Amino acid sequence: MGIKIISENCCPACGEKNSNRLRKYPGDFLNVTYLLKCLSCSLVYAEDIPSEQELDKYYANEEYYGSSFNPFESSFYEFSKDLAQSRIDFIKSYCSVLSDKNSAVLDIGTGNGVFLKILSEYDIYKLDCIEPDTNMFKQSNLNIRNHFKDIAEAGKSKYDLICLNQVLEHVGSPQNFIETACKLLKDQGILYIDVPHEDYRFKDDVSPHVTFWNKDSLEKFLTKNNCQTIQI
Repeated sequence: MGIKIISENCCPACGEKNSNRLRKYPGDFLNVTYLLKCLSCSLVYAEDIPSEQELDKYYANEEYYGSSFNPFESSFYEFSKDLAQSRIDFIKSYCSVLSDKNSAVLDIGTGNGVFLKILSEYDIYKLDCIEPDTNMFKQSNLNIRNHFKDIAEAGKSKYDLICLNQVLEHVGSPQNFIETACKLLKDQGILYIDVPHEDYRFKDDVSPHVTFWNKDSLEKFLTKNNCQTIQI
């Protein structure tokens, strides 16, 4: 049997210092070398999560997709459209926010912009986004109300729906991030979160992910932040 190493790193979701070193990090992302598993909430996370400044620089400089991949290439774009539609259908099946044309929607981590383009077809005109990669936003050619580079720029805006599509797994401080996001929600507002399910278990390279969620860890995280879970 291998030796279990108990880490004093605080879990970024629950804050507990009760984690085992699980395995080497699959991939090469900044200075991350190992994954830890929190014994309190079951979140798996990078042992040495990069600083907020390092992550901001990474996502603002077009490094996410790399030089060899084009998120606007036709086959990937069509795949993105199908995926975006499935997310919208899921949201509509559990709440009525997208049936109201006056709803205000914030999409965090917009990428190639397909999700918001499909939402605009529902005649929802109060569409805002957060996308740190300015060049990516320009290429997406979105006709929306506001483009923010980070969540702090959203200020005192209030939204009926905030969407995190494949975002939370990239965030080094999910607790601070979700607190800020929830402050942007109206009373009875909806927070939609899409994350991979423990992708470190089946991918050879998970970079640049730094947190790895399952149903239990996500539900505990949301409960801790006073969110009423509708469906996971």
